Amino acid sequence: MKAERLAVLLLALALLGFVAYQIYTVISNIHYGDVELPPNDYGGGAGLGVILEYPDGRTKTISPQSLRYMFFPLSVYMSGEEIAKVTWITYVYLDWAGDLTCLELSGPMEVKANTGALVRKETMWRKTGVNWNMPAKKTWVEMWRFTVDADEIEANLGGQSGTYTLTCTSNVTAKAMFSTGTTSTKIAIAQLSITVEIQAAQLCVLKVDLQANAYK
Repeated sequence: MKAERLAVLLLALALLGFVAYQIYTVISNIHYGDVELPPNDYGGGAGLGVILEYPDGRTKTISPQSLRYMFFPLSVYMSGEEIAKVTWITYVYLDWAGDLTCLELSGPMEVKANTGALVRKETMWRKTGVNWNMPAKKTWVEMWRFTVDADEIEANLGGQSGTYTLTCTSNVTAKAMFSTGTTSTKIAIAQLSITVEIQAAQLCVLKVDLQANAYK
């Protein structure tokens, strides 16, 4: 009887191990750059990061490098200290097959509050050989950034005390050109939200949420 129970237990453990391995394999294959690319094509995605600067000069950086898998969101809870500036950064991650000769990235990047107020909007544009160097494969690289100080954020929010959500959205259109004359254009949308609180003329960050997005 004990032998039968042991056999059932070992079989259950073996099945559990097999299922866990299959799940791990599927997740690993979804990781950026682990998929096999066809000739003269590319993959990857876009992500956002944020740098919080405190009045005493200290900084806190949260970036998509912290994300191992592109569909896993990352939430970081903050201590609620007063901040002086917020810098939002758009990153791209690329892998390609073939001889990539030129890469052009463009699109809008904006920060809006849950009230509908626009905090900042800029048009991103980077082109290798013009105002950007060719990025390395399978590495997050910075594409664009802008900084908004606390006073400007408070003014855009109407200067009213309360808790708000600021969402930065980057729509990245990537056009790759290869030595064969082949071109390929793809789009990725990345978002990052921060929960802020205005209280007694101070701007504090309570939480940062970010998630990367693959090119489609």
